[in-house]
Amino acid sequence: MYTNKYIFFVITVIVAIAMHIAGCRKKSGLDEDPVVYAIRKSVKSPRFPQIVRDRADLAVSKWRNGVLDEKPILINACLNRYEPNPIPESMALTVYSEQKKKIIGFGIKEEHIKENGQRDIIEEKYPAFIHRPLDEIANVWAVQIDIRTSDERKDEEIWEKFIESNEIADEYKKYDELVNSRKLRAILPVSFPIVWVSIPEPNEVNVLIWVYDKDGNESEPVELLDFEYEEPKSQIETVYPTD
Repeated sequence: MYTNKYIFFVITVIVAIAMHIAGCRKKSGLDEDPVVYAIRKSVKSPRFPQIVRDRADLAVSKWRNGVLDEKPILINACLNRYEPNPIPESMALTVYSEQKKKIIGFGIKEEHIKENGQRDIIEEKYPAFIHRPLDEIANVWAVQIDIRTSDERKDEEIWEKFIESNEIADEYKKYDELVNSRKLRAILPVSFPIVWVSIPEPNEVNVLIWVYDKDGNESEPVELLDFEYEEPKSQIETVYPTD
């Protein structure tokens, strides 16, 4: 089992979206629709730029168009810094997907601009949700990350072992049973390999993020934002194992 330092948060952060959306059908014209509510709530903060709100509007229009849209939308992706630690500890993804339980991972593409003008590209895909695909149409999910500072790269061998692990799938099942039985204070036992992400820097480091599902559908890449000192808000109080 991987070190508990790298725990995969499959919890809601930033926005406390209190509704679990299960078996919803498309509705139109009703702002109280739980999916529309979740999308609007996720971009309520004035700190988000207009492009994030535009993607939220697109998701709402897709939900109301009466057609099953296979392509997911990554409404927003941002790093979060929690006091007193100035280093980002997680990356929050605001995901919209009409095909429930199909989103299994995300991609990262980084462009590092050197002083001589050379541009180095790093591109990696992380199947972080493969054992527990995202189970809501619209919500904010967080992933524990490590900051890339030099030549760190995804460990393909360890991630392959993660994908093939039946033990991890069983741990998720036990966790979900605890939550579903209303024992909300539960230990999330699953840890997983490192996710490497660079901090975006104007004119130095550009970072794009996208999500993908088990059928190969991918969202459009979005720029990773870096928000400082955002307090996490979770609908489930979770206790994490310690080393």
